[in-house]
Amino acid sequence: MKPSGKTKKFLKILGGFLVLLLIGAVYLYFQFFADIDSGVGVSPNNIDSGEATRKLEIFRKALDVNRKGYIRLTEGEINSELYKFYSSKNDQKKVSLPDLSKCRVILDEGDVIILCWVRIDFIQGEKQIIWRRRFEILPSNTEGRLSLVSMYIGQIQLPEVLFPKVNQWLGNVDKSLRQNFAWALELPRIEISIVDESAEEELKIFTYYPETTPSDG
Repeated sequence: MKPSGKTKKFLKILGGFLVLLLIGAVYLYFQFFADIDSGVGVSPNNIDSGEATRKLEIFRKALDVNRKGYIRLTEGEINSELYKFYSSKNDQKKVSLPDLSKCRVILDEGDVIILCWVRIDFIQGEKQIIWRRRFEILPSNTEGRLSLVSMYIGQIQLPEVLFPKVNQWLGNVDKSLRQNFAWALELPRIEISIVDESAEEELKIFTYYPETTPSDG
């Protein structure tokens, strides 16, 4: 029995829909697991690593004795500290997924962008995604707070309604990172300033909430 004209038309529409669905699924797959420019942000190096360690040691001592002051950290110095952290962490033989493999920070127009390279389970295998979050620094009388502005996985921008679900799924990947730098989340003041000579943005962290800006030391 030959299919009727209506049946043929329906099958054509169904076939076209399935093709479009397949193309969409393939597109989303590549966007979801898309890489980004490997040169994004300032890459860590030994000079920045040594300078960051020196600055942070002085800063932590000032915090311990309630001494007023602040330090400036460049992107390179911040990323050098993060590089040391995830390099030592990746020496672990076995970890549960999802897991943070590396992290990078970008200072962008007064905001902080945090990039996390995360390994996840995917169809009985392991894949890597890039979880990107942009935070706005909201100053208050007691602390500098980070407010989540936008979120991406790969090249896909996620709607705000999905933020809690994604945080629930991936939020623990930077748990050890947050624990290691927990003191930084409780600082009296955090801001991003621009160095006049180079127009480069730097993160400025305070041991106190400043009414007036102290001179550089």
